[in-house]
Amino acid sequence: MIELGRISITVPESIKDARNKVRQVVETLSRNQLIAGRLATATSELSRRLLGDSSATLSFLLEPRSDRTLFLLQVVSLNPIKNQSDKGFIERILGFFDRHDWTILQNGNHQIRLEAEIRTDQKLTVQQIEHLKEIVQRKNRDELMAEITARNEQLKESLDHLRRTRSAKERMEGELSIGRDIQMSMVPAKFPPFPDRNEFSIFAKLIPAREVGGDFYDFFLIDQNLLCFCIGDVSGKGVPAALFMAVTKTLIKSMAKNDAEPASVLTAVNTELSQNNDSAMFVTI
Repeated sequence: MIELGRISITVPESIKDARNKVRQVVETLSRNQLIAGRLATATSELSRRLLGDSSATLSFLLEPRSDRTLFLLQVVSLNPIKNQSDKGFIERILGFFDRHDWTILQNGNHQIRLEAEIRTDQKLTVQQIEHLKEIVQRKNRDELMAEITARNEQLKESLDHLRRTRSAKERMEGELSIGRDIQMSMVPAKFPPFPDRNEFSIFAKLIPAREVGGDFYDFFLIDQNLLCFCIGDVSGKGVPAALFMAVTKTLIKSMAKNDAEPASVLTAVNTELSQNNDSAMFVTI
């Protein structure tokens, strides 16, 4: 049994994330959009009924076999189900899966095991399993924005500490030094980056015009056959440009993992960057 990952369903917004990941995993396994859509919808409706006032945990499991793969979902609800209509609805949802097991634990929580049998032409490879794990463990937009906020708060705390403890000149030098270190740590610096790939080679170097700025580059493999790379320049200079560069770079990588089309990626990133952008900063990519 292989565990691809787990999702914590704590708010209604996370149900959408669970539905999308079930759809992507099943569609990758079965190449059938109809089956993927049906199981994804069933999972989202089940999660909605199990969420209640508490939370639920959704585990993604695989059991590869020679001629087929068993796709399993294990749902643990931390919200005891007392409503008879909810019980009836959940029992109907379970019918969308080939097999299921519904257990009420001693503490009153509910554990549901769902099993879908998916026919495959051949046994899954290690690379395919790793790709499925990446789909499940990929962070959603809320988690991504929380990380960006946390990074910005850490940077602000560091800058505030320097302002309180050093003179004006020392304070500025310290801020720029930290900002440069943070900026340089966010771009790839290990070369060759993909030593096991002989089809191409890639090298890059960033030399800011000042200690920190808005120039950046990034590259990463979306899957075994797709390489994403970008070069960008944020308007302005200094710490504000560096912060805007960090947000832009993070958004590009997140969006590209969900959609490999450059036009779609840049449209989605543009939409996010345009929100609450009172300073009218922009980036050329």
